[in-house]
Order: sequence, then structure tokens, then C-alpha cells
Amino acid sequence: MRSGLKRSSVWEFFTKNSNEVKCHICKKIFKFSGNTSNLNDHLRRKHPSSSEHRNLTSGEIAPVISEEERSSTSLSSTTAGSAARSSLTVPTEDISNSGCLRRTVQTKLFVTSTRSELSEQEKNNIDESLLKMITKDLQPLSIVDNVGFVEYTKKLQPLYSLPNRKVLSNTMLPFKYNEVRKKLHDLLNIVTHISVTTDMWTSDSQKSFLSVTSHFVRDNKMISAVLSTKEILGNHTSQNIATELKLIFDESSVFDKIVTVVCDNGANIKKDIIEMLQKHHHPCVAHTLNLCVIDAIKAVPQVTVLINKCRAIVTYFNHSSQATEKLKNMQKQMGVTELRLKQDVPTRWNSTLKMMERICLVKEPLSAIITSLPNAPDFLNSSEWETLLDYTNLFKPVEAMTTELSGENYLTMSLVVPLIRGLQYAVRNRKMKTVEGESLKSRLLEVVWRRLGQLESDKMFAKSTFLDPWFKKIAFGNEINANNTTKWLVEEVTSLIRQQNTSVSTNTPREVSVDKSEVSLWDLLDEKVAEAKTICQNAPNVNANIQLEQYLRQNFVDRSNNPLDYWNRSQPTFPELYMLSKKYLCIPATSVPSERVFSKAGQIINDRRNRLKGDKLDMIIFLNSNLNIEGV
Repeated sequence: MRSGLKRSSVWEFFTKNSNEVKCHICKKIFKFSGNTSNLNDHLRRKHPSSSEHRNLTSGEIAPVISEEERSSTSLSSTTAGSAARSSLTVPTEDISNSGCLRRTVQTKLFVTSTRSELSEQEKNNIDESLLKMITKDLQPLSIVDNVGFVEYTKKLQPLYSLPNRKVLSNTMLPFKYNEVRKKLHDLLNIVTHISVTTDMWTSDSQKSFLSVTSHFVRDNKMISAVLSTKEILGNHTSQNIATELKLIFDESSVFDKIVTVVCDNGANIKKDIIEMLQKHHHPCVAHTLNLCVIDAIKAVPQVTVLINKCRAIVTYFNHSSQATEKLKNMQKQMGVTELRLKQDVPTRWNSTLKMMERICLVKEPLSAIITSLPNAPDFLNSSEWETLLDYTNLFKPVEAMTTELSGENYLTMSLVVPLIRGLQYAVRNRKMKTVEGESLKSRLLEVVWRRLGQLESDKMFAKSTFLDPWFKKIAFGNEINANNTTKWLVEEVTSLIRQQNTSVSTNTPREVSVDKSEVSLWDLLDEKVAEAKTICQNAPNVNANIQLEQYLRQNFVDRSNNPLDYWNRSQPTFPELYMLSKKYLCIPATSVPSERVFSKAGQIINDRRNRLKGDKLDMIIFLNSNLNIEGV
């Protein structure tokens, strides 16, 4: 080192001997090749708490150094700064002894972290985020063992150590599941009425699962929460299904709060709900709409032939890369949007509708290339194209109704009756261009009326519709059904008033008679008030009728507003009707929420996780669905 230049502070902690350097603190020996970067890094990692090293890393600016040392110091600061994620470059001026020359040099100001590990709170926060990422994004638990993910995590936070898969699966996941489950159960304990949906599903590995979702009103919002996804062992008998459902209901403490159970029309599950669990059952309206479409199509054989023809065309293109490429090139030549054909799922009519709509959209480029393709299937003639357009035109209102009723975060049960009327009106006014289209239209109207037309006389559907301030009585197509609903609600409100009066009379302390020497000026009025109260208590039917009449006289709520907000404002005016609104408006119209659970389960149980146990699947789906519920 040249005379007059100060040595690096790092040498306060090391002794140099030839090509070796010895640490004063831990006595470790290092090879020395001319720079101090490895020495400075050793102090930072192994001796961060030493007072001398704190002085070194607290922001000390190095004085003028040689070109050789400047190069090594620059490398050292880059390494240390990268590890600490904090470095500043500041200019300093070095004035020579002669004062003749001034030059600017760049030195490094280190702010090197002295920490060697994360705090317990920081580690717990990262663990929490890791588990949330896995459950919300439906990632496999084994992701924590993947080399790429481990490397990525280390880049983000070098001090964090990922838990292994066993810790994640056997400790962290159950702990979080139990924590969220307790919060959900606490929330369910303060809810008075709950509706549930349930469905069964079989995975690709031939495992059967039963899902249960709960739906209730809380703070003017519709809340949907998954209760359980249980693996069903043995035969799917009514007894087995009923046993599992009862176990799920009891574990969640909701059995006595259930208003109704929504599921498809399967005979075994319907039987166990009504006969064994003795709960009200109402069918999934989306499933019933699906049956309506299937019945209508079966009644018109020409339409079935047309669907099979379209299905064969789509299958051909999906199995021929040459045909797909030709279709794509033809679309480019015609200057139209490039679209691929869609394959349908025969058991889901709406996917068949999507397939037919897509074929209509690519009609021109498809027609231009189909004859040049080898072994191409039979193509549609002009009359079949007309029938295809009739088909897509006719079933669009059915698809719109299915979509409307499949929501979870808004009221759906009260929409059923008005939407059935709306569907009948829309279908009736559709203009068909073919004989097949007219036949299909007539058959669809017939099956919709047969399967759905009588739902407004069902107590659950009718009460829900009546208590929706969007509709009240006007949604009913038959005035007799509307009047019957009014009677049912008067009876239920009367019953609630009687229960409250009984509770009040039981809990009110008896008045002690006092011998009055004088007659008060208020005695006469007090006697009349007491008499009026007695009459009201003895005539709850009168109060019930008054509530219903006042409710019907109020203005309708605009469809852009939330009906639950109306009932929150009206609670003081209509206390009993408010209670009934929470009971009947929480019912979902379909079992789609349970089907959505199985869509998630299908993503989880794949080739990477085909050995995932049923209890772990239940935990993952539970957390995936319930983590974002307010209050959970």
C-alpha cells in the first residue's frame, strides 16, 4: 500500500501472514488473494453483533484508496450490498497534499444488515402467506419441495426457510383449518336461519365425495360458506348419505337452523333428506331447466340428428391439426376473427348451445374448406343451417335464466317465479323460421310449464318471492297463488307474535298492588292503555294482517338496489316480516354452489396429487372457499 493511504478498517479484525489471513474473533484462517470482500462478508455473517463490526457497517466512508484497493472494495461492496439489499454511492473529494489537484472518486456507503434470522412474527406472517397462496391458488402441497420454488423463495427472502411438505400437510394446514373452522362456527352460532346445498361427485380416481355448502344472511349480505367435502366410502345408499349429512350438520351445529336442503332430483339423496333427516327439500332449478331442454330436444328427432352432425364436425377438427390449420388460414384470408370450434359435453345442454353458436360464427370459412378436407364428416345443408339458427335463438333465454339463478352473492330463490314467467314470455315471442324450430318451441313451452309452472304455488318459492321488495305480489302469474301466500305469511307472522307475547308475559315481573289513598289524574288513561295492550296481545292475527298490508302499500324497491338493505331499514316497522325475510331469502335457487366445489376438487385431484387423502382435500377446499368471508 502506498505511503499516506489509510488501510481498510477490515484489518482491525484480521492478521495477514503471507497468503493467509486469520480472524481475531473466531481464529478462522482464510486464503488472501489481494482483496477484502470475503473478509468483510465473514464479519457480516459470523460476527454481526460485535461492536467493532457495527462501527464498520454503520455508514463509515472509506478515505482515499489505491486503484487496486478501489477495485476490490467496489467488488466487496457490491457483494455485501446485494446481500443486505441496501447500498448507496456517494461522491467524495480527495485533495492531494500539494493542493494542486482535486479529483472525485466513488466510494461505497454500506448499510449492511446485521440480522442473521427472522423474528418469530415475521416467520409466522410468511408461513401464513405461503399457506394462503397454496389454498387460494389450489397449488399442490409438494410445491415447497420443488427446486425452482425453493430458489425463488430464497431470492425473495434469504433468511426464510420453507417448511417441508410434511410440516405443511400435518401441522400448518390442520392448524389453519381448525382456526378458520372455529371462526365460521362462531358466526353460524349467531345466525338464526341457514339453507344448504349438497351434491355428490366421483373423481377420476373413482373416489366419491359429498359436498355441503351453507347460505345465510348476515349484515345485509348473502354469505356462502363451504361446510365440508367428505369422501363417501361404501355404497351410495340413502342411509349412508343421510348419516354423513347428519354428521356434517351436527359438527357445524346447524341442524336445527336448516330451512331447506337444495339438491338435484336424485332419488337416493332426495329420500334421505325428506324421510331420514326430516328436512324440507327443494329441487335444483338449474337441474330442472336442464331436464326441460333435454325433454324438448328428444321430442324433435331432427334436432337430435343436427346436434350429432355438429358434434361430428367439431370432433373431426379437434383431432386433425391439418383441418384446424386450414380453418385458421381461411379466417385470416377472409379477415374475420380467428375462432376455434368448441366441443360440448353431452350431459350439459348449455355446452351444446355454445358448440352450436360457435359453428354459426365460423359458417363461412368452414364452408369454404370443408370439401377440400380428406375424410371430412357430412356437412350441413341450407335447411339444417336454418334449424341451427332457430336452435340457438330459442335456447338463449334458457341459458340466461340458468346464469341468473347460479349466483351465490345475491338473492336467487325469489327470482325463480318471475323468471319462469319471463322465460315463457321470451320463448313464446321467439320467431322460428323452420318447422323443426316451431316444434321445438312448442315442446319447450310445454315442458317448462309442466316442470316449473307450478313452483309459484310451492310455499318456499312463493314466500321468498313475496318477501322480495322487488316483486311482492306482482311476480305471480296466478292471483290465487298470491293470495294463498299472503295467508301463509299472516299465519307465520301471527305465530311469531304469539311466541314473543308469551316470552314477554313469562319474563315480566308481576306488579305489586298498592293501596292508593288518592285518585291520580292519569289513572283513567293508564287503564285504557293497559286494556288496548291486552287486546293487541290477544289478537296477534290483527297485527300480522296490518304488517302485511303496510308492506304491500310501500313502494317497490328498484332492481338496482339490494333488497336486504330495504329489510334492514324496515326492521323496526316490520319486525316479524324482517325475521321471515332472513329465513326465506337466504335460500339458493340451485345446487350450483356445491358443483363449484367439485370443480375446485377436480383441479386439486390431478396427476400431481392423485394420492391426496380425503381429509386434506376437505381442508384445502374449506380454506379456499372460506378464507375471504368477512368475520372468518
